[in-house]
Amino acid sequence: MITRIKYILFGILIISTQLNAQSDTLDADPSLLQFSGVVLTADSLKPLPYCAIVIKNKHIGVLTDFQGFFSLVVHKGDTLQFQFLGYNDKQYIIPDTLTEKRYSIIQLMVEDLIYLDETVIYPWNTKEQFKEAFIKSYIPADDLERAKRNLELQRLKDLGRKVDIDGSILADNYIRNYADQFYYYGQLPPNNFLNPFAWSKFFEAWQNGEFRK
Repeated sequence: MITRIKYILFGILIISTQLNAQSDTLDADPSLLQFSGVVLTADSLKPLPYCAIVIKNKHIGVLTDFQGFFSLVVHKGDTLQFQFLGYNDKQYIIPDTLTEKRYSIIQLMVEDLIYLDETVIYPWNTKEQFKEAFIKSYIPADDLERAKRNLELQRLKDLGRKVDIDGSILADNYIRNYADQFYYYGQLPPNNFLNPFAWSKFFEAWQNGEFRK
């Protein structure tokens, strides 16, 4: 903890020394001033971090911080150039009539939009290839056609043969067989072969021609 405090105090001392040195430099040369400001996007007014601010013909400059803020020492009359990839370059001339030692601005950057001609890319080299591909192309069926195919009688029969009996039907059959066993417990189950009413219905159906169907 003590070591961290020492580092913080040491950093504050260095910053104070730099500020005092800049102040002494500004006082020594009347043409110098502290130029600062914020760089924002013109459309949304959001900070533009890491934008380059260069003093023209001197190769001196700084970068904006994450909040778009910058500060540097310039001469009156210097031309500053703001540069950021994807945005139009901006120039700003420091007025030579300033009487204050500090000056700040808000610089707006406009996106550099490049409009290109429309380019259409085709997967075929010639019209003949396109014609052949168009003729042989597969057109998928719409929802109505697919529904008709799924409801065809033969298709439903094939699906019915493939679908196994589910658990609910098996349980119902098991319960019915179990109930029949208890219903005729201790006696023989009825046999329709000796039932006169069953024979009467059989002959009646035979005379009506129902077995021909």
